[in-house]
Amino acid sequence: MTQLEGSEEPGLSVCGFEERFLASMLSPKKRVCEQVFSLSTEVYRFISYPWDGSSGYQVGSLDGDADLAHKSDSISNQDDLMASSEQFVLKYFNLAIVLPACITESEAEVYENVVREICNLLKWAERVSGILTEEMSALIRAKRSWLYAQKGLDLSAIELNVWLQKCREVSGIVRSLISAFDDLKNRREHTFSLGSVSVPITLSRPEELHQIRSSIRPFSALLMTEEDRQALTDNLRSPVAHYVRKLVLAADPLRSLSSLALITNVSLPVLCESCARLVVWNQASIVRVLRSTSQYVLSPDADLESIPTVLGLSFSTAFPSQEGGILGVLKIFNVPRSLSSLSFGSGEKGSRQILIVAWLLRHGLIVEIHKLIKLLVPAESLPVEEGKSDSASHKAILQKAECYLQGKCSIDEIAYQTNCDQKTLRDALLYYDEFVITARLR
Repeated sequence: MTQLEGSEEPGLSVCGFEERFLASMLSPKKRVCEQVFSLSTEVYRFISYPWDGSSGYQVGSLDGDADLAHKSDSISNQDDLMASSEQFVLKYFNLAIVLPACITESEAEVYENVVREICNLLKWAERVSGILTEEMSALIRAKRSWLYAQKGLDLSAIELNVWLQKCREVSGIVRSLISAFDDLKNRREHTFSLGSVSVPITLSRPEELHQIRSSIRPFSALLMTEEDRQALTDNLRSPVAHYVRKLVLAADPLRSLSSLALITNVSLPVLCESCARLVVWNQASIVRVLRSTSQYVLSPDADLESIPTVLGLSFSTAFPSQEGGILGVLKIFNVPRSLSSLSFGSGEKGSRQILIVAWLLRHGLIVEIHKLIKLLVPAESLPVEEGKSDSASHKAILQKAECYLQGKCSIDEIAYQTNCDQKTLRDALLYYDEFVITARLR
């Protein structure tokens, strides 16, 4: 919904409301712009994100009177309709979606996030190129021509889809919006394109995004294939995606997020939020930093049916010279293998190892084996040797970490939760090794 100065016409019926009335309801004042705006009726809930476009572009050489209804009788043909000169200025833009009134607040929040992301991209594009002003002005031109052709008909009886089809023919933005919400209804994800810029959008529920956020740690690594990276660096050019793009360019499976924060000069909380967005968009995975001692094995959840076809072709494209292809590589992981022990033909080591392991992890074909730690006795009952000060300090460390020493956490997770240095924690566990067991979990 766009408000342009110099534009006012008779309207269609939308969701049982006269178009002009609905437009007035969804065109809030300037003070409530740049935030989600919600309007509910007994049947529908309208969710929108209005913003002030008064600093945007102007488009000239557009025809028409302020009210086509007052002028239509004096116009003899369609060409005359386009003959006069008029200038339009974008005042407000408001993308509103219509949902059933019965949706839950959690479901509404999902769509609020989608509308906000799309509007931020549209706002940036308008300020850079004036594309909204141009396309919405073209829509007004098309609408006036169309209304002239419908002269004498009851507009309220005309199917809204008829006009939407005309909009689809005229405006690339309208086509993108219709395509986006059609895809989101069915597939839960969509790449919204505007010119040369594309932004992935997913209908992720708040609890899903929260779950992803809560799994991200400073010692985690962001895992992306070259295919992921290329697609994102080509498309994420808008200021909305600034931090995401910085993260994509610097991401490395050998770097922790805390290291990335220093490299990119982006705060760790912002960086973690960007990681969560990439995971939601299915453009990245969160894993532990790849180390030479890390051990990997074939995943029990690997999609084996797709290996000979889709994944096999993708692997061959990424690693065309790999002997035996993807099946030859996967055989190596029938038993746990450490990163340092891997050799993928011709004794190749180094970066190729890392790239192949990262690719397999990204596609869920292998998993890392984690060592989980369990304390067999209450920490309070651990013996302390007289005359050894380090004995008491080791015991104090394990007492502090006792609730995490239940066989469910790895050492880096325990160190993170207790704010303890990993080396100090390892020394304490080694000191009391007879009271500690480790279990492997994949």
